[in-house]
Amino acid sequence: MIRGLATSALVGFVRKKAGVATIGTIPAALLTSGASLMLTKGRRPVGLAVAALGAFLVWREIEKADAEEARLEPAPALPPASADAFAATGSR
Repeated sequence: MIRGLATSALVGFVRKKAGVATIGTIPAALLTSGASLMLTKGRRPVGLAVAALGAFLVWREIEKADAEEARLEPAPALPPASADAFAATGSR
């Protein structure tokens, strides 16, 4: 019971630090399984690898969401183009 509480606390901590309110089921399962295995003696390297894979998948979800958000923002307006090429350089 204490191990389950520690596992859920660890996953909650990772979610808060990553800034992700909800994550997919596969990354969540990998993070919880990895945390549980890290708490088991003799399975720490396997748990670390599984948790790292889950963290990588969460990172990819964050990057994908950021890219989608950046794509939805409108482009900044460009200044109007001048018909005269010398107007920008001054009088000659």
